[in-house]
Amino acid sequence: MEDKSFSELLNNTIAEKSLLQHPFYRKWSEGKLTVTELREYAKQYYYFVKHFPRFVSCVHSNCEDIEVRRMLMQNLSD
Repeated sequence: MEDKSFSELLNNTIAEKSLLQHPFYRKWSEGKLTVTELREYAKQYYYFVKHFPRFVSCVHSNCEDIEVRRMLMQNLSD
């Protein structure tokens, strides 16, 4: 496969999987979500945000690349 073909395939795949193409986010963008749907989203998003530093810390502690470890540590300190 040529580089250009691979690059195009990769870009197309990323575009197809875009979070903003998901039906939920389309509804959000159109202002069509109910209060209940937004409330449930907020609960789930809060859980993710609350625990995100733990996820990054786990990756940091298992990463052997010093430059990547520094980047992850910077993210944790922010």
